Amino acid sequence: MLARLAKSLRQYTFAAIMSPLCMIGEVYMEVRIPGIITRIVDDGIKLSNMTVVGQQGLMLVLTALCSLLFGVASAVFASYAATGFARNLRHDMYYKVQTFDFYNIDKFSTSSIVTRLTTDVANLQMSFQMMIRMAVRCPMMIILASIRVYNLSPKLCVIYLIALPLLAVGLLILIKLVHPI
Repeated sequence: MLARLAKSLRQYTFAAIMSPLCMIGEVYMEVRIPGIITRIVDDGIKLSNMTVVGQQGLMLVLTALCSLLFGVASAVFASYAATGFARNLRHDMYYKVQTFDFYNIDKFSTSSIVTRLTTDVANLQMSFQMMIRMAVRCPMMIILASIRVYNLSPKLCVIYLIALPLLAVGLLILIKLVHPI
């Protein structure tokens, strides 16, 4: 099913690839921010070294701006790819409807076909946009944060690695309980 839908990307494949890549850049910049703040406090404020505070403060602002730019670029690419995907999907569906024989035309009402061409495609568009952003952001945040924690303190990383499976199990239980509702 996904392979069939992916055929509707066509000329928007580049944007669909760039959005997750920009999201990875955004997450990387966000993970760097706590380290910069740590240097401001430890090497600058505690030692009364205003040069370090100024340099690291500038680095903090640049990192936040880079994160913002990556986030905006990711959103723009995701919107462009999702809108193009929906456009191509509607086009493909419209031409598929044109090939129906009289039996199928009688079987499907006009309102049903219009609903498929509008509402269902709009839902797929929003799902696709969220998928290419969130399906990358969450795993990358976990991976890059784990690396950052390990670089900070290997002992702290053990606690982190114990907490992650517990959170995953809790989330799976929650999903299982909430899904029927």
